[in-house]
Amino acid sequence: MLSNKEQACFSSCSIPAIVVLYEPTKENILNLKQYANNLDCLLILDNSSSTNITLIKEVLPSVTNINQNTTEPIRKTKYHYLFFGKNLGLCKALNIGVNILKSKYEWILFMDDDSTFATNIVGCYQNFIKNHDTKDIAILAPVHLFDRSKDKISSGIEDISWAMTSGCLYNVKLFSKLGGFDEQLFLDCLDLDFGYKAKRSGFRVIKCKDAGVNHNPAQTNIFNLLGISIKYGVASPERYKLQCQNLFYLVLKYNSLSILKIFMWKWIKAIFFFDRKIEYLKNMSIGTLKGIQRFMRDKQYVFYKGAEK
Repeated sequence: MLSNKEQACFSSCSIPAIVVLYEPTKENILNLKQYANNLDCLLILDNSSSTNITLIKEVLPSVTNINQNTTEPIRKTKYHYLFFGKNLGLCKALNIGVNILKSKYEWILFMDDDSTFATNIVGCYQNFIKNHDTKDIAILAPVHLFDRSKDKISSGIEDISWAMTSGCLYNVKLFSKLGGFDEQLFLDCLDLDFGYKAKRSGFRVIKCKDAGVNHNPAQTNIFNLLGISIKYGVASPERYKLQCQNLFYLVLKYNSLSILKIFMWKWIKAIFFFDRKIEYLKNMSIGTLKGIQRFMRDKQYVFYKGAEK
């Protein structure tokens, strides 16, 4: 039986989750059911072109529709669905979700619609919060399990620079203090940006090695080089344009060699491994240029704001 102190702790760290849908498959919706019972609340946000409420009700019959400006007590029911009617982007959708939940919760879990729990990450995070001072911790991150990763579930914790969003538990107070996700990034690199922003502001990103999430970051292809199989991720040329735009913007924003290495790996894959090389390289060049342009606009804005003072 929990002591009064433990009961108070678990009450204060009741964990809700936000998942953002975009043209989901039935399998994506079934993923929600795999972990829904572990949560205090599940907020489903839909960026699709048409509503998926019927499909969701087949899996979670008690789900209720809410609107973006809801003032209803979110804990009255457990599962909530908000359809935007258009694709707002992952960054903006998550910011809206946090705004809906932030008055009721101190921590919020983010899940991708293609991710599932490999361990009871809610329990792992609650145990960590119960036993540690978390005032300077911005993110608790899991071990992400996928076919290109060598990471494994173990024990203990590790300070890291950033973590992929899915399966991460965000400190609501610090999320708001740091301005949430940069909505101009739209979809890619929001996690990289927020992690660096948190670290540069003196906060921590902690990997809980006993928390595991099954994750699917991009399609995996295999390139054979002298009998050695090299696994690598691949997405569409359009997606690579956005990734290069955001990555190079962040390279300049944080003056980061580590982010530059991620950016360069994209180019190495496109040049040596990909088919349709010209299409990829054209899109990636356009994206890189847009990243430079955004950085210059931001610098100009800061300069003018400074001059106004």
